[in-house]
Amino acid sequence: MRLLRNLLHRAAKPHEGHDDAQSAKPPKGRAATRRPRAQRPKYPLPPGEGQGEGNPLARFRDDPVAFVAHALPNAGQPYPKQIEMMRLAAAERRVSVVGCNASGKDWTLARLILWWVETRPRAKVVVIAPTQRQIERILWPELASAIAQADAPLSGKLTQSRYEISPERFAIAFSTNKPENILGFHSPELMLIVDEAHAVEESHFDAARRLNAKKTILVGNAFSTSGEFYDSHHGKADHYKTLRIPASETPN
Repeated sequence: MRLLRNLLHRAAKPHEGHDDAQSAKPPKGRAATRRPRAQRPKYPLPPGEGQGEGNPLARFRDDPVAFVAHALPNAGQPYPKQIEMMRLAAAERRVSVVGCNASGKDWTLARLILWWVETRPRAKVVVIAPTQRQIERILWPELASAIAQADAPLSGKLTQSRYEISPERFAIAFSTNKPENILGFHSPELMLIVDEAHAVEESHFDAARRLNAKKTILVGNAFSTSGEFYDSHHGKADHYKTLRIPASETPN
């Protein structure tokens, strides 16, 4: 009986060893090199600047309209003139926009600020306005509203007049009586915004030009008959890409 059990045991060994050997062999063909697929990020990173920081919004660095659609879908959708304003800001170095009251200029500026700061690792935005009220009561509330409704995670912290991701990456807005206070901001990715530009003094424009901004956006109403903002639509129109937003082309 013991002999029979030994014989049965020996007969079973080659079969067991064959199964083990077969299971230990690596699979042939494409399966041999297949690896577990990593989970893709919600916003795939494009090649280029910003990728090293793992910034999922860097893919929108050249397209503020797509940035708004993907990162801020719940914060309202732009109408055609606002889309045109955003596309001009992306494509041109100097843009001047004259629009009627309640045409959504500051709504658009708030989104351009977020687009610029969130998609560039060395971004700075400097916003100047003729009054602090324009910043605290109009532009910055638009910025706060957009941030509160963002669908994509944003990186910055909002204060009364600053949106900051880091000490070298931020947006700042202020009004000043001293043109020299505009100076001192430096970055290869600097955007200058002049809000209510029709009421900003020429000395402030002179100081702002010395920032040598990569992008300059002037926004205002058709209330002035002289000065840089007026000239940007007349005598200096060849220096700016201009946009007019009449009441007839707004949804209000």
